[in-house]
Amino acid sequence: MRGNKEKLGLFDVTNMIVGTVLGTGILITISMTSGLVGPSSLIAWLIAGSIALLISFSFNHCVTVLPKSGGPYAFAEGAFSPFGAFMVGWGFLVFSWLTLVAITLAFLQYFRALMPDTGFIAGLIVMASLAVFAIVTNLMGVKVTGRVINLLSLTKLVPFVILIVGGVLFLSINPGRIVNNFTPFFTGDAINFGEAVVVAFWAYTGFELATLPAGEVKDPVRTIPRAMVIGMLVVALFYFFINLVVIGAIGHAVTAEADNPLVEATMVIFSWSPELAGLIALMVGVSALIAIACSEETELLGASRLTHVLAKAGRMPQAFASLSPNQGVPWLAIVLLASTALFTASFGGLESIINASIFLLAFVYLMTCLSAAIFYFQGKSELKGSRFGGGIPVLGVAFSLLIMTYVNPPDMVLAWLLLGLGGGAYLIVKLQKRKR
Repeated sequence: MRGNKEKLGLFDVTNMIVGTVLGTGILITISMTSGLVGPSSLIAWLIAGSIALLISFSFNHCVTVLPKSGGPYAFAEGAFSPFGAFMVGWGFLVFSWLTLVAITLAFLQYFRALMPDTGFIAGLIVMASLAVFAIVTNLMGVKVTGRVINLLSLTKLVPFVILIVGGVLFLSINPGRIVNNFTPFFTGDAINFGEAVVVAFWAYTGFELATLPAGEVKDPVRTIPRAMVIGMLVVALFYFFINLVVIGAIGHAVTAEADNPLVEATMVIFSWSPELAGLIALMVGVSALIAIACSEETELLGASRLTHVLAKAGRMPQAFASLSPNQGVPWLAIVLLASTALFTASFGGLESIINASIFLLAFVYLMTCLSAAIFYFQGKSELKGSRFGGGIPVLGVAFSLLIMTYVNPPDMVLAWLLLGLGGGAYLIVKLQKRKR
């Protein structure tokens, strides 16, 4: 990007991670994981968080080797062939775009929880408002976008903290609810549990976006790894306690069926004061919308930068490489990504979108972990001097493959088709260039 003096610091990047990860994922998937395995979803969330943190270590080590914008694409470019790098970049871009679609649908779902009478046309206006907000703020430049993300991240955390503190006190006063709502603890089977881990894993995705604008980060070699670890630990703590108090308050069956389980749990936790319960429930509902808007901001920031990098490398139309004259942002990518995601969201299909995006991101994680392993054996990575050596990326490879196998077959086929679409276009363009 442009060489402006204002760059993202540790606080900005950490908030970018927390802002992206802590939000849409937990709001959408808490019902899904609870429905799959009941109270034992708590363990599934911890396992998913551990896997995400382990994979993030491979991203950290890749950043120390290639601290430049592009993230997984830049890492794959340094480790594989141009075609392999393109497939990683394309897979990541499609994942980011699908995530924008899912975020838009989730925003409408939670808006309807607050305003049940929202019809189809009004719903389109609500989704369009989110897209316009994200486009306008992203066009203002990376520093403005970072400030918006910081503000949204801090604002949305307050109701979550109130919910957690109130929930812990509520359960300590009413221990009988813990016994009733966490018994039986294990429901479903091993396949259901694996699916729950995969679904929960989607809620932890987003940390990788911190590597995309690395060229716009102060001292990215030190800043990004520290921000990832801090951000992921903060998110894991929030996820665990949110699951604990929600299931503890209303039970896993109600959690699985509720459109907005956090709001329903709030009404139970603060039921001793109906007025206060209503006020806090409204705060939690609004906080959910803020969290989703924050995810939209960060996802669009990262995806637009990746599109710019791919275009600059000649992997996509050159029009996407152009930057706005004043703020130096990839304006065309910002507008097209958000607007096409809005159009696709109008057709629905949230669950399939999530599953296909999980597969695509697991593919990107797989290639990034392989890149980290290659850098290790080439002696480039800081892994060379660590206690675990190449074991970290190898474990990341194994977990990435495991996640891919647990995606539903129809959604897996959709993901492969989307990958193949980009790969086919790449090969056709390359053959045409050779003929010239």
